[in-house]
Amino acid sequence: MTNMTDRTNRTDRTDRTDRTDRTVVAVLAAVCVMAGCMTPNKGYKELAALTRSAENGDAEAQFWLGMHYDEGEWVRKDNAEAAKWYRRAAEQGYAMAQYNLAMCYWDDEGVEQDDAEVVKWLKMAADAGFHKAQYNLGKCYDEGVGVEEDAEEAVRWYLLAAEQDHPEAQCILGMYYQEGRGVVADKDEAFKWYLKSAELGYDKAQCNLGTCYARADGVGENVGEALKWWRKAAEQGHVVAQMNLAVNYANGTGVEKDIAEAVKWYVKAAEQGDCDAINFLEEHGY
Repeated sequence: MTNMTDRTNRTDRTDRTDRTDRTVVAVLAAVCVMAGCMTPNKGYKELAALTRSAENGDAEAQFWLGMHYDEGEWVRKDNAEAAKWYRRAAEQGYAMAQYNLAMCYWDDEGVEQDDAEVVKWLKMAADAGFHKAQYNLGKCYDEGVGVEEDAEEAVRWYLLAAEQDHPEAQCILGMYYQEGRGVVADKDEAFKWYLKSAELGYDKAQCNLGTCYARADGVGENVGEALKWWRKAAEQGHVVAQMNLAVNYANGTGVEKDIAEAVKWYVKAAEQGDCDAINFLEEHGY
């Protein structure tokens, strides 16, 4: 097997996905033209109608009103007000509101941080099929947040999210199959999930996929494919992928030796604090 540098990258389990997508918030914002207070004759009636609907129990209106306060879009940002409206919608079974309320409890925003409440609301949204909730519930079981740590249960929720094309969940599944955590180790399955995530543009999966090609894990060894996927990740700022490219260009492993190209990637990695990159540049007078 070709002796390639192929540092692996464990998906950072402390990452948390964003709140519900903001697309509709932007649309509503264009209608409800506000900036800390309502601007006369621009959106007053529309905002008033949204607020009336929310106060009359319309769950969707409650959710979007919460989003406005959450993001500070055309109203003064108010975490407590956001959580209040999320809760009203969540109590009516509105999955995205359940998810966002869980994130409020996770981040100590508008409500006091409470892991049990995080799990409670994530579970409701996850049971309703909301992929972000499934992913984050998997992380709760992964890390023992609000529940006992349970790798098998984490895998179950990650899988549900991954099957809905959640790239982070797909990448973590790849890692689990690679390590045999919560599942029987299976390099072919690890490669499959890394590939799905990488094709969606997730840099960590792209880096790990490159390593699969370098090590012949779950796929035949292919130096060109390894370099291709590392480059995709490196161009997104992924430091491990940048280092893998740098070392292989410096050594001429799997690619024509190119010190200038190696230095370029060492510099990028060094700018992110990679000690090996910094040492290389110092030792070679760069």
